[in-house]
Amino acid sequence: GAAAGTLTAMLGVPEGSPHMEHARPLVAQFAKNIVHCGPVGAGFAIKAVNNTMMAAHILIAAEGLTALKKHNVPPEVALAAINGSSGRSWATLQRIPDNVLSRKFDYNFSLELLNKDVQTCMDGVFVDPDPAKAGFPLLTLGAERVATAFEQLGGDADHTEIVKLSEAETGTILDR
Repeated sequence: GAAAGTLTAMLGVPEGSPHMEHARPLVAQFAKNIVHCGPVGAGFAIKAVNNTMMAAHILIAAEGLTALKKHNVPPEVALAAINGSSGRSWATLQRIPDNVLSRKFDYNFSLELLNKDVQTCMDGVFVDPDPAKAGFPLLTLGAERVATAFEQLGGDADHTEIVKLSEAETGTILDR
Protein backbone atom coordinates (compact mmCIF):
# COMPACT_ATOMS: atom_id res chain seq x y z
CA GLY A 1 0.00 0.00 0.00
CA ALA A 2 1.29 3.36 1.09
CA ALA A 3 4.81 2.22 2.03
CA ALA A 4 5.26 0.66 -1.42
CA GLY A 5 3.70 3.67 -3.14
CA THR A 6 1.05 1.55 -4.84
CA LEU A 7 -2.19 3.09 -3.56
CA THR A 8 -4.76 4.94 -5.61
CA ALA A 9 -5.37 8.46 -4.33
CA MET A 10 -8.81 9.92 -4.98
CA LEU A 11 -8.62 13.70 -4.78
CA GLY A 12 -11.42 16.21 -4.71
CA VAL A 13 -10.36 19.72 -5.68
CA PRO A 14 -12.10 22.42 -7.70
CA GLU A 15 -11.63 22.14 -11.47
CA GLY A 16 -8.73 24.28 -12.63
CA SER A 17 -7.39 24.74 -9.10
CA PRO A 18 -3.59 24.85 -8.78
CA HIS A 19 -3.93 22.70 -5.65
CA MET A 20 -4.16 19.51 -7.70
CA GLU A 21 -0.76 20.03 -9.32
CA HIS A 22 0.76 21.25 -6.05
CA ALA A 23 -0.45 18.10 -4.29
CA ARG A 24 0.59 15.67 -7.04
CA PRO A 25 4.34 15.32 -6.06
CA LEU A 26 3.47 14.77 -2.40
CA VAL A 27 0.68 12.29 -3.15
CA ALA A 28 2.91 10.45 -5.68
CA GLN A 29 5.13 9.39 -2.77
CA PHE A 30 2.44 6.94 -1.61
CA ALA A 31 0.15 6.55 -4.63
CA LYS A 32 0.90 5.31 -8.12
CA ASN A 33 -2.54 6.23 -9.41
CA ILE A 34 -3.80 9.76 -8.71
CA VAL A 35 -7.36 10.45 -9.81
CA HIS A 36 -9.04 13.86 -9.84
CA CYS A 37 -12.56 12.93 -8.77
CA GLY A 38 -14.31 16.29 -8.93
CA PRO A 39 -15.04 18.96 -6.35
CA VAL A 40 -13.92 18.96 -2.72
CA GLY A 41 -15.32 15.88 -0.99
CA ALA A 42 -15.72 13.77 -4.14
CA GLY A 43 -12.53 11.80 -3.54
CA PHE A 44 -13.52 11.09 0.05
CA ALA A 45 -16.96 9.88 -1.08
CA ILE A 46 -15.51 7.64 -3.79
CA LYS A 47 -13.01 6.14 -1.33
CA ALA A 48 -15.83 5.33 1.10
CA VAL A 49 -17.94 3.68 -1.61
CA ASN A 50 -14.89 1.85 -3.01
CA ASN A 51 -14.03 0.37 0.38
CA THR A 52 -17.66 -0.63 0.98
CA MET A 53 -17.65 -2.43 -2.38
CA MET A 54 -14.33 -4.07 -1.52
CA ALA A 55 -15.82 -5.36 1.75
CA ALA A 56 -18.84 -6.71 -0.14
CA HIS A 57 -16.52 -8.49 -2.59
CA ILE A 58 -14.67 -10.18 0.27
CA LEU A 59 -17.95 -11.14 1.97
CA ILE A 60 -19.57 -12.64 -1.14
CA ALA A 61 -16.37 -14.44 -2.11
CA ALA A 62 -16.11 -15.93 1.39
CA GLU A 63 -19.71 -17.13 1.24
CA GLY A 64 -19.22 -18.67 -2.19
CA LEU A 65 -15.95 -20.33 -1.24
CA THR A 66 -17.30 -21.74 2.04
CA ALA A 67 -20.30 -23.14 0.15
CA LEU A 68 -17.99 -24.76 -2.39
CA LYS A 69 -15.67 -26.13 0.28
CA LYS A 70 -18.67 -27.72 2.02
CA HIS A 71 -19.20 -29.52 -1.29
CA ASN A 72 -15.58 -30.73 -1.29
CA VAL A 73 -14.25 -28.16 -3.75
CA PRO A 74 -10.87 -26.90 -2.50
CA PRO A 75 -10.69 -23.07 -2.34
CA GLU A 76 -7.60 -22.95 -4.57
CA VAL A 77 -9.40 -24.92 -7.30
CA ALA A 78 -12.47 -22.72 -7.01
CA LEU A 79 -10.33 -19.56 -7.18
CA ALA A 80 -8.45 -20.83 -10.24
CA ALA A 81 -11.77 -21.18 -12.06
CA ILE A 82 -13.35 -18.00 -10.68
CA ASN A 83 -10.28 -15.86 -11.39
CA GLY A 84 -10.39 -16.93 -15.03
CA SER A 85 -14.06 -16.10 -15.24
CA SER A 86 -16.53 -13.28 -14.68
CA GLY A 87 -16.74 -13.68 -10.88
CA ARG A 88 -13.18 -12.51 -10.26
CA SER A 89 -12.41 -9.42 -8.20
CA TRP A 90 -9.46 -8.03 -6.29
CA ALA A 91 -10.75 -10.05 -3.33
CA THR A 92 -10.49 -13.34 -5.22
CA LEU A 93 -7.27 -12.42 -7.01
CA GLN A 94 -5.30 -11.08 -4.05
CA ARG A 95 -6.92 -10.66 -0.63
CA ILE A 96 -8.32 -14.16 -0.18
CA PRO A 97 -5.36 -16.15 -1.59
CA ASP A 98 -2.70 -14.02 0.13
CA ASN A 99 -4.36 -13.10 3.41
CA VAL A 100 -7.17 -15.59 4.08
CA LEU A 101 -6.15 -18.99 2.73
CA SER A 102 -2.71 -18.43 4.25
CA ARG A 103 -4.47 -17.58 7.55
CA LYS A 104 -2.08 -14.61 7.88
CA PHE A 105 -4.78 -11.91 7.88
CA ASP A 106 -2.02 -9.35 7.52
CA TYR A 107 -3.03 -6.88 4.82
CA ASN A 108 -2.49 -4.10 7.41
CA PHE A 109 -5.83 -2.35 6.95
CA SER A 110 -7.78 -2.66 10.18
CA LEU A 111 -11.40 -3.59 10.57
CA GLU A 112 -11.79 -0.32 12.50
CA LEU A 113 -10.73 1.70 9.44
CA LEU A 114 -12.91 -0.39 7.13
CA ASN A 115 -15.90 0.06 9.44
CA LYS A 116 -15.27 3.83 9.49
CA ASP A 117 -15.18 3.99 5.69
CA VAL A 118 -18.31 1.86 5.38
CA GLN A 119 -20.19 4.04 7.87
CA THR A 120 -19.01 7.14 5.98
CA CYS A 121 -20.36 5.59 2.79
CA MET A 122 -23.70 4.80 4.38
CA ASP A 123 -24.01 8.25 5.92
CA GLY A 124 -23.33 9.77 2.51
CA VAL A 125 -25.58 7.65 0.29
CA PHE A 126 -28.79 7.84 2.25
CA VAL A 127 -31.08 10.74 1.47
CA ASP A 128 -33.89 9.12 3.44
CA PRO A 129 -32.90 8.12 7.00
CA ASP A 130 -34.75 4.81 6.50
CA PRO A 131 -32.33 2.52 4.62
CA ALA A 132 -35.23 0.45 3.30
CA LYS A 133 -36.46 3.48 1.36
CA ALA A 134 -33.06 4.64 0.15
CA GLY A 135 -32.65 2.13 -2.67
CA PHE A 136 -29.26 0.71 -1.65
CA PRO A 137 -30.06 -2.76 -0.28
CA LEU A 138 -26.71 -4.37 -1.07
CA LEU A 139 -24.64 -1.51 0.34
CA THR A 140 -26.88 -1.70 3.42
CA LEU A 141 -26.40 -5.45 3.78
CA GLY A 142 -22.63 -5.13 3.34
CA ALA A 143 -22.52 -2.38 5.95
CA GLU A 144 -24.50 -4.52 8.38
CA ARG A 145 -22.09 -7.45 7.89
CA VAL A 146 -19.04 -5.22 8.39
CA ALA A 147 -20.60 -3.77 11.56
CA THR A 148 -21.26 -7.30 12.84
CA ALA A 149 -17.65 -8.29 12.16
CA PHE A 150 -16.43 -5.13 13.90
CA GLU A 151 -18.54 -5.97 16.97
CA GLN A 152 -17.45 -9.61 17.04
CA LEU A 153 -13.78 -9.33 16.07
CA GLY A 154 -12.85 -5.85 17.28
CA GLY A 155 -11.27 -2.93 15.49
CA ASP A 156 -7.70 -4.24 15.67
CA ALA A 157 -8.56 -7.23 13.47
CA ASP A 158 -7.38 -7.07 9.87
CA HIS A 159 -10.22 -6.25 7.49
CA THR A 160 -9.71 -9.58 5.70
CA GLU A 161 -10.88 -11.31 8.87
CA ILE A 162 -14.47 -10.45 7.93
CA VAL A 163 -14.44 -13.87 6.23
CA LYS A 164 -14.66 -15.32 9.74
CA LEU A 165 -18.37 -14.44 9.76
CA SER A 166 -19.06 -16.94 6.95
CA GLU A 167 -16.63 -19.42 8.43
CA ALA A 168 -18.41 -19.36 11.79
CA GLU A 169 -21.87 -19.50 10.24
CA THR A 170 -21.01 -22.45 8.01
CA GLY A 171 -18.53 -24.26 10.23
CA THR A 172 -16.07 -24.17 7.31
CA ILE A 173 -12.58 -22.69 7.48
CA LEU A 174 -11.09 -21.23 4.31
CA ASP A 175 -7.52 -22.47 4.19
CA ARG A 176 -5.13 -24.32 1.95
